[in-house]
Amino acid sequence: MWESPEEIACGDYTIKFSFELPDKVPSSFAFVNKKSREAPKAKVKYFAKATLDCEGEDMKHKTVLVIREKAVALKEDTVLEETSEIKTWLCCNQGKSKMKCEFAKNVYTPDEEAEGEVKIDNSDCKLAVTKVTFSIVQVLKQKIGHHKHHEEKTIIKKEKEGPKPGEGDWKKSMELDLSKIKYEVASEKKKKGKTKKISKEDAFAMASLQPACHTKKFSNEYFLRV
Repeated sequence: MWESPEEIACGDYTIKFSFELPDKVPSSFAFVNKKSREAPKAKVKYFAKATLDCEGEDMKHKTVLVIREKAVALKEDTVLEETSEIKTWLCCNQGKSKMKCEFAKNVYTPDEEAEGEVKIDNSDCKLAVTKVTFSIVQVLKQKIGHHKHHEEKTIIKKEKEGPKPGEGDWKKSMELDLSKIKYEVASEKKKKGKTKKISKEDAFAMASLQPACHTKKFSNEYFLRV
């Protein structure tokens, strides 16, 4: 915060100021789901505001700031493996199927492509893998007083036909274009019983993929899922 030590004489001035943000400040965030019965909403919004104390009416100006949390540690070439025993009718053993997933990295920006490679060994299984899905899942958790809300949504996905019975060396590279994730935003909203136009800053923030956000009241996270 910048404060003048004395009165400012007439003239043109340029006054510089800066802020040091807290280490764990949550990201700017805007979310609403009117299709859900609970109609959950969450918003974190920041402004930079300047005020001139004048003898008459004070002069004020503010602008919206977009804040992002510090990125989590970058991990490249993450590999996950799983072997499942496949059964039909709960008791008829159809063999085993093995899946291995290789993710290019764990940190992405909204204009990138999320990449992964899926390898399936179905050589010991009598059934085909009918479908392989590569998706991005958003998990939103809210806790306000004694009320809790948990919402899990698949935002974007790709599907491919899996290996046939007894097929051993099956692998596919899969990509998801994050820049294609867009949301429809209304031009107006109701506030305290009055209709108000949604600002360009709010519309822009709500139209694109929301960042990961962590506060005491709620959290928003994303997962790559195969």
